[in-house]
Amino acid sequence: GAVAIAASVTLLVVGYFAFQGSGPTQYQTAYGETTKFTLPDGSTVTLNTSSMASFEEDTWKENRQIQLEGEAYFEVARGARFTVSLDENTQVEVLGTRFLVRQRENYLTVACYEGLVGVNSADGQDSLRAGSILRYDGDSLAIAEVEVLRPEWIINPGATSFKDAPLGEVLHALEAQYGVKVLAITGVDVSRPYSGSFVNSDIKLALRMVTEPLSLSYEEISDGNYRVY
Repeated sequence: GAVAIAASVTLLVVGYFAFQGSGPTQYQTAYGETTKFTLPDGSTVTLNTSSMASFEEDTWKENRQIQLEGEAYFEVARGARFTVSLDENTQVEVLGTRFLVRQRENYLTVACYEGLVGVNSADGQDSLRAGSILRYDGDSLAIAEVEVLRPEWIINPGATSFKDAPLGEVLHALEAQYGVKVLAITGVDVSRPYSGSFVNSDIKLALRMVTEPLSLSYEEISDGNYRVY
């Protein structure tokens, strides 16, 4: 189902590629990188690994829209308002708050750290207050509490953390961080919740940190390709 999200934002990041010219201004991170940039209205955006964001700087006042692929943390300037577009069906309307948006494959996550985020979907309307997180896996939508004030990768860039996240979402995060493929064999429940973290500098240690708490194992089947069983 389509998911439309209304929210407020501010952003921060560490490492990036910026592309400018006659077209949109574009920021892109490679595997294992993050970057931070500022929007024309003073809002900041922190782009996580394997992500891309673009916007039209010359026409910002008329077209306040950001295209996002991947994951970003937003800190919206006071009074600023814009839209974050993930695809033709999924948008985040910024009204002035701090929140995170992450879309990897079929998994959408929105976490509100300050203010209020309104979520409209085919299943109805929901409001995310500060301290709430929404997860949508393409079939079902769930809202839970989030216990941190900012994303863990902002607070501790050396690790990626999750609380009750579907295993499938965690495996996609591993792929984005390390530029590898991680496949779960038939019979592994990728909807199973995972709470914990993995390091961002050692793929094999990261895989152990994810699989062992769930009584799972992994193996490298070829260079850059891993199987979880």
